[in-house]
Amino acid sequence: MFRSPLPDLRETVEDQVAEDDKVTNLIVFSGTRQGEMLGSATTGRHITVEVIVIQDFSEGKIVRVRSVLDALGLFQQTGAISSPGYLD
Repeated sequence: MFRSPLPDLRETVEDQVAEDDKVTNLIVFSGTRQGEMLGSATTGRHITVEVIVIQDFSEGKIVRVRSVLDALGLFQQTGAISSPGYLD
């Protein structure tokens, strides 16, 4: 979904917290729009999206993964939805 429209996609772990059997990461994905994405045409603009990923471990193995994506920010940056004027 992201690799084709964002050929220069980069993934950076900005923050990581480990406690007991849980690891939480703040991951930032960024790249330049070079193709259609989420139903909107290419813009050539740089996009940055944050994702929080929580991994639960048991006996050294991942047993559950949860993630939260800044979907609103992604949709606004791709042009799929417009942002209210007060956010500009």
